[in-house]
Amino acid sequence: MNSAIRAGRTTTLARAWMLPGRVAEGRIARRLYATEPPPTSQPPPPPPTGERQPQTRAGTFYKSFGSPILKCFLGALFTYQVTYWTWMKLESVEVQKDYQGRSD
Repeated sequence: MNSAIRAGRTTTLARAWMLPGRVAEGRIARRLYATEPPPTSQPPPPPPTGERQPQTRAGTFYKSFGSPILKCFLGALFTYQVTYWTWMKLESVEVQKDYQGRSD
């Protein structure tokens, strides 16, 4: 077995112990994962030939900052609703205490 490895040939046992990324017979051995697309010999399809309108400044702005603006708006709306509900709850507790104070 040692003579086969020294001669530059790898045996089945040597291949079994070889880790991914090590050089095997002049090539780099790669692991194939299920998420990798299969290799294709065809070139990618050309882009559509339809004319596209140039993007406006407003469109570019909202494409970049639309998500953060929406996030801030929804955060502010949530904060307002929580504050409003808390204020109404405190008001109702105060009104109940007033009624209890008058009936005593």
